[in-house]
Amino acid sequence: MRLGPGRRAALALAALAAPLVWIAVHLLPPTAAAAAAVTALVAAAWAFGYGVDRRLADLLGVLRRLAAGDFAARAPELEGGLSAELNALAERVGRALTGLTRDKAQLEAVLDQMTEAVVAVDAEGRVLVVNPALSRLLGVDEAAARGRSYLESLRHNGISALLGAVLRDRRPAAQEVRIVAREELVFDAHAAPLLEDGRLAGALLVLHDITRLRRLEQVRRDFVANVGHELRTPLVSIKGFAETLREGALDDREHRVEFVRTIEEHADRLSKLVDDLLDLTAIESGHRAPRFEATDAPALCAEVVRELAPQAAARAVRVEVLPSAGVPPARADRDQLRQILVNLADNAIKYNEEGGLVELSVEPWEGGLRVTVRDTGPGIPEADLPRVFERFYRVDKARAREAGGTGLGLSIVKHLVEAHGGKVSVESRQPGGSSFRFTLRAA
Repeated sequence: MRLGPGRRAALALAALAAPLVWIAVHLLPPTAAAAAAVTALVAAAWAFGYGVDRRLADLLGVLRRLAAGDFAARAPELEGGLSAELNALAERVGRALTGLTRDKAQLEAVLDQMTEAVVAVDAEGRVLVVNPALSRLLGVDEAAARGRSYLESLRHNGISALLGAVLRDRRPAAQEVRIVAREELVFDAHAAPLLEDGRLAGALLVLHDITRLRRLEQVRRDFVANVGHELRTPLVSIKGFAETLREGALDDREHRVEFVRTIEEHADRLSKLVDDLLDLTAIESGHRAPRFEATDAPALCAEVVRELAPQAAARAVRVEVLPSAGVPPARADRDQLRQILVNLADNAIKYNEEGGLVELSVEPWEGGLRVTVRDTGPGIPEADLPRVFERFYRVDKARAREAGGTGLGLSIVKHLVEAHGGKVSVESRQPGGSSFRFTLRAA
């Protein structure tokens, strides 16, 4: 029969005390024998208790270390297998805790690197997790938000309503959410309940940024509408004059040449619009990637001024290239740089006042160079400045069409400059004229 540690301790105590009691009973008087026997028993119990206390103290120390999280602690060998069981338990818990710590670190790394904003709440609506993307988006302090109600921490009606619906209905939900930070951002918000053994444990919400997608959709809609409008006007004019000629105006010597000339002008406008559309599409799709070479920007400005001299003379506008010094060669595609300069200078001439001035200048700028095209025209209203580089955007629509513009020139300029690694900007005063500037890298 196998004895436990308690019974073995009792037997050990009896074995230790028995010889002492026998000696006392047989060799000493009765009173002395009784005293000696009691003394022997007490001494044996104290000796045994001291050993047990020491082992229990060691075991208690190990337990305290384990409770403090030190799962490397191991109990000393004790009879009965207690220490072995305790050590095995400590090892299993240590392995489990190590795995949990590793999983937690991996989860935190994933959440930290996610571009999507994520928040998790418990069943009571208290915030459990807020990742850095959401912190930046809503200006939420992650540490301060944890443990507080999502209504108090997130303070966004759309997000709060979505989380509330999921916690109430225990069903996934999704909706589009708009957040105004530096600009209005659009998010596709998805929320789902967190369940444990069929019971609601909380909810998880993820925000996917779809701002660019929505803007592209709006640009596409505007583009289709604008193209249709831009094509309709010259087509209606061409059709109208053609019908007039067919119905008898061919015999009208006084007006037929004027009608044909008008048809030709609208056909030219259509051709220019199609060419600009094809140019813009090719630039945006990367099919017209710049072929970089060292380019003398001031010399190219002078060539463009000579090329546009007839248009300038027709409007009595003076066009000059300001002298430049210390300008490095530009790293540019010569043909594309010419197109940029022609578009900017042509606009400056078309929309200038009669007898006005257009100046082209090139100067060193932050290790590269900056080109400026300045005019003395009526200027651009401040409200229109942020939109002048949009496709088909015109400040004065009637005057732009009269001048033969397609509304795509400045958009082409912007895309070409950005393809060169530069930036384009505009400044304007009313009155006082406008200054269009763009930067280029040095070769």
